[in-house]
Amino acid sequence: MTSTVETRKRGIALTIWLILMVLFNLYALYGNWDLRQDWIDHGRNYAFDRDTPEIIPLLYVVLPLVNVISVALVWFWKKAGLYLFALSTGTVFILNLSRGVPIVNLLLGLVGVGILYVLMRPKWQGFS
Repeated sequence: MTSTVETRKRGIALTIWLILMVLFNLYALYGNWDLRQDWIDHGRNYAFDRDTPEIIPLLYVVLPLVNVISVALVWFWKKAGLYLFALSTGTVFILNLSRGVPIVNLLLGLVGVGILYVLMRPKWQGFS
């Protein structure tokens, strides 16, 4: 019984990372919402041009929300949070790749999943 209690201690590094993830994704949500609104109002901006399908700016708004949900799942000891975050990150990777984002930026976008995995791995038995 004691080992279960010990594995359920989140640890300072994972706790800090989860808080940073929420803050970053709320900031991204705000910025992406603003970009989307600008695109709707003016038909183009530095991120999207007139030919951009409407779903693309919307995805850039929805995916940070998905990330916040994934953080909540990890906070409540659900492995699904890591899987959801990886899926969301993969989606952003594909969207950015299709939009011509430089490869260095694409790879940096994958670092968050790696950090989350590394921080969750020692506590893996505590996750359901």
